[in-house]
Amino acid sequence: MRFAGSPQVASFLNSKLDFGDAAQAGQKSNAEQRITANQADAAVEGARLKGNALIETAGINADAQAAQANAASDASMFGSIMGGIGSLGAGAIGGMNKKPKVTATQASDAGTNMGGFLAGLL
Repeated sequence: MRFAGSPQVASFLNSKLDFGDAAQAGQKSNAEQRITANQADAAVEGARLKGNALIETAGINADAQAAQANAASDASMFGSIMGGIGSLGAGAIGGMNKKPKVTATQASDAGTNMGGFLAGLL
């Protein structure tokens, strides 16, 4: 039975499938999948490298801050020692300039006591 306007069965037999186009489309799809997978792998590796770099940078900064703190501590300690020595020297120099005030009576008593002390030794 035929219907008006319907294609003939014979017309389907004349059409040929192009398997080259089908294969090419499959290859293109596979290539796009590989490209996407490579991009994802690259992004993961990039994130890993960035994370390692941040960790390394933090370690370097921590070491630098510790060294700076140690240097400041040493400088403070040295400054305190030098300040103490300076104060000691200033005190000694200041003490040399001050003569004790001795009255004549104290000097006479000292001479008498010293004379008695020396006489007791002999």
